[in-house]
Amino acid sequence: MTTDVGSVKMIATQAWRAFAPRTFFESNGLSAMSYGFPAAMAARLAFPDRPVLCTVGDGGFGMIIADLETCVRERLPFVTVVYNDASLSLIDASQQRRGYPTTGVRHRDVDFAAAAIAFGAWGRRVRTIDELDAAVREALRRNVPAVIDAIVDPAETVKQNK
Repeated sequence: MTTDVGSVKMIATQAWRAFAPRTFFESNGLSAMSYGFPAAMAARLAFPDRPVLCTVGDGGFGMIIADLETCVRERLPFVTVVYNDASLSLIDASQQRRGYPTTGVRHRDVDFAAAAIAFGAWGRRVRTIDELDAAVREALRRNVPAVIDAIVDPAETVKQNK
């Protein structure tokens, strides 16, 4: 598993248990946005017999989505779950904590599943845990580059990050 930075990293690091070395990759320290997706590409190349799951926020994935074409062209299969709350929620929460106006952290709802399909990957948009579970299983079964666009309530992520 790889994870990007921001709210998705906070959730992944609290929820995921790694029982063996080289099974969980995260950016720490400088926490560069968009780390999760290229880390998943590298993990899949380094460990071709292991399934790879990438968790990434919508902001980070939006910065790196063109690399999905490389995964399709090179037949590099792994599952990416995009935590889509149409915002940079960790930065949003930070601005609110400091009493600043919310600036530059909200964006329009991007359908990352449709974008994945346009790149030639498999994509599915989900809104519930059951839909997420089914989509992950389907993506693993297909064994192709896959993007699951998980819609998340931005108000909930801001509350979580305060």
